[in-house]
Amino acid sequence: MKLRLPDKRTRIQLVLRTRPKLRIFVRKEPVTARRPTAAQAQCRLRFGELSKAARNYSHEEVARMVGGEVVVVNGKKAIRMPDGRILLKHQAFIKAMMTGWKSPDTRIHLPKWMQELSRVYFRIPGYTIKKYKMVEKEVYKR
Repeated sequence: MKLRLPDKRTRIQLVLRTRPKLRIFVRKEPVTARRPTAAQAQCRLRFGELSKAARNYSHEEVARMVGGEVVVVNGKKAIRMPDGRILLKHQAFIKAMMTGWKSPDTRIHLPKWMQELSRVYFRIPGYTIKKYKMVEKEVYKR
């Protein structure tokens, strides 16, 4: 079947979903597939760094880090996580190290008044918003 696209630069994706039932459909490729946001790029970079770093640890060390235990599945070592899942060594290591990690470039939720101010008068720089958020946390801690 031929698809006529309105623009030759438009890219499409074939999506295959298997759960809860088999579904196959075509959709426009997301913009972030080729140009990820800064936060996505940092997350992907950290994932790659951790997968490389996982080589330096033994199964026993990773099991100790995640609070699991080493088990043998089909003659190969794996790690049983505290929630019962069985993961490979590098998967368990990445899961433990990425849990709770947040990119410094994540989007910040702006209060309604600040959104309106930014939209009507002038753009508020990102560092100002981050400082506002830090001060707000300190004030409401007390």
